[in-house]
Amino acid sequence: MRFMFFKGQVLPRCLAKWTQPVDLANSASPDSRKRRQSRSIPLFGLRGAAMALGKERSAPLRCLSLAFLAALAAAGCEPTFVFAGGELAGTEQPLPPSWDFSTDVDTVQIETRPADPYSVNVWGVSLDRHFYVAASDAEDATWARAIETEPRVRLRIGNDIYRMLATRTDDPAELADVTDAYLDKYGGERERSFIRHAWVYRLESR
Repeated sequence: MRFMFFKGQVLPRCLAKWTQPVDLANSASPDSRKRRQSRSIPLFGLRGAAMALGKERSAPLRCLSLAFLAALAAAGCEPTFVFAGGELAGTEQPLPPSWDFSTDVDTVQIETRPADPYSVNVWGVSLDRHFYVAASDAEDATWARAIETEPRVRLRIGNDIYRMLATRTDDPAELADVTDAYLDKYGGERERSFIRHAWVYRLESR
């Protein structure tokens, strides 16, 4: 599965404590202390940071493993860049008359498999009265394959959740408009846009 970098990605509270600033200057030797400054180690740099701190025997990072983080995520965390989540938390709302308010929201969450909820972070755009999401490398995307079997989904924007039906579209004109909407919102070049090879879903009222 290809992971996508999302602007404004936020770690769930249950993982945030593992990404607090680590004072490398005070944990290192006097000589290395002169060469290093305190810096924060984000989640995606933990493996490299643990290797770098191995000689300094940093106990917290030495004990931390990606397997442990995965277990925490599976225990009920929200979806993150690395991990999928389960049932989304939030307040269910009726469908809005317009999705224009979502223009300033880069990352939304979509929950599939009602019987066994599976949620991920995705990019999404509004177009006319519909909301669209797209799956890159869709054949390997668990959430996209789940929609092909069960189209009922829940979309979360901010803290609001909407019950919807996902319909995959292959209409050339519609796909062209969706591609334009993605490029307007997220930037990039049409020739290199992942939308050109993605499965695009139109989300509508159930």
